[in-house]
Amino acid sequence: MKKIGLTIILLAIIGACLWYFWPNCADVQPERKIPVTEQKSTRDTIPPKTSIPVISIVRSLEALRKQPRIELPNDVTIRLGVAGSESYVYGGQLLYCLATGMEGSLEEDKGRRRLGPIAYEVINPWETEELEHLASACNVLSNCKKKDELLFFTLVQTPKTGEYRIRFLSLSGELLGTATVTANEIDPHPWQPFEYRGELEEYTLLNAPNPGIAVPSPDGIQPIVSPIGLPRLPLGPEVIETGNFIFSIKGNTLSLSFDMEVWCAHPDEKLLCRWWVNGNPVIPSVISPQCLGRINGMCQARKKIVTRLEINGKNLGAKSDDIIGLQLMYTPCGWEYISENRLVSGLRATKGADNFLVSNRIDFKHEKNKDK
Repeated sequence: MKKIGLTIILLAIIGACLWYFWPNCADVQPERKIPVTEQKSTRDTIPPKTSIPVISIVRSLEALRKQPRIELPNDVTIRLGVAGSESYVYGGQLLYCLATGMEGSLEEDKGRRRLGPIAYEVINPWETEELEHLASACNVLSNCKKKDELLFFTLVQTPKTGEYRIRFLSLSGELLGTATVTANEIDPHPWQPFEYRGELEEYTLLNAPNPGIAVPSPDGIQPIVSPIGLPRLPLGPEVIETGNFIFSIKGNTLSLSFDMEVWCAHPDEKLLCRWWVNGNPVIPSVISPQCLGRINGMCQARKKIVTRLEINGKNLGAKSDDIIGLQLMYTPCGWEYISENRLVSGLRATKGADNFLVSNRIDFKHEKNKDK
């Protein structure tokens, strides 16, 4: 019995030692295999990159209406488009914004460029990272009815070769889309402004010796209400045969006739011209002009504009008996010189005609004795 007692005591001591020194198996849980459907990838914790849409090229109002809808605050809906992806040097390309649901007024924003209810920025080829923030005085849009379909458009100038990267932004800074316009070649026949001379009540247009190159000036915030078509920038030689209004020359009198009323204080503020000599385009010199933003006189609605015209053949490189050609463009928002500084000339009101109007072309024989 004594041996049995000692054996029990010895086994108890051994059990106590094992209990004290052996790892606590209660803390070790059996391995559990996670089914494939329950396994989570680290990719799920990284938010997916949102793709910024590239704004499409549109050739018609119907095509613009089919573009993806973008919702803005206050139940405003827009659709965006660009007129093309290529441009001439000393030219530009149009941006479009078709808006519905707007009412009230658009406030001026002199800190950035506006395209109706949104803004846009341009990164030029000669810039690396800094965006082009240029101030521009904007008209105020008023008396908009919520049911109206409003078309806003503006011009991105391309004074040098290269890619112009455009960013469309909400007014809160959200990136809505991007576009790229590439300028590869010089406009084969750019437009230019007239010089003017005011003598008492007589107003005279002259062809300047070094007029510079200019383009129409849509301001991007004054809309076409319930549009029937897209404005098109009449650059290059392809619009020679078009005629949206008629002009005639009799002696020193220039007469312009329109189908609708146009608003004009002085003809040079709304007219651009281009010339031919013996069928060859006259290419104006490219200069760095000063702003000609003179706004004098009462802007009047009229269907006919009559003014004096003096033509200096020397400024065109024309000799006696050469054939001079002339074509005009009416620009409802005035015009701008093509330059890196985006200098502006002309009025900023778009009453009457909403689009750029191109005239017929007139050819006539140059008489040297009329040169001044």
